[in-house]
Amino acid sequence: MKNNKVLVVDDERGFLQIVQIILQRAGYEPILASSAAEARVAIASRRPDALILDDDMPGTSGSDLCFELKQNPATRHIAVVMFSANERIRSEKYLAQIMADAAVKKPCMPADILTALEKSLKAHATV
Repeated sequence: MKNNKVLVVDDERGFLQIVQIILQRAGYEPILASSAAEARVAIASRRPDALILDDDMPGTSGSDLCFELKQNPATRHIAVVMFSANERIRSEKYLAQIMADAAVKKPCMPADILTALEKSLKAHATV
C-alpha cells in the first residue's frame, strides 16, 4: 500500500509540513498544495492516489473540491480524506453528500490520519 502519492491540500503552511513528515515516515510520497487551484494543477500533473483535504480554505472549500473530483469520471477514483476542525465533517450524511471517503477532525494524532488514509486507499483498491 505504501509508495502511494498523497496530495495534501491546506492553506496552513505549518500543517502541510507536519503532514508531509508524517506521510514520508509512513512510506508515502507527499505532494503539497495550499489551495484548490494548486490542487487541480497537481492532480492533473502528478496523478495522486489520495488527497488529504482541508475543508476550510479561502476560495474553493475542500468540500467543494471533493465533490467536484468525485463527480468527474477522470478523478472519482482518487481517495479523499477530509481534514478539518469544522464539525460538519463528523456527519456521515454530510460526508456522503460531498462523496468523501473518510474524515479526520483537527487536532488529531498522526495515527488517525494514517488510519483514515490507509482505509480509504484499500477501499479504492477493491473497486
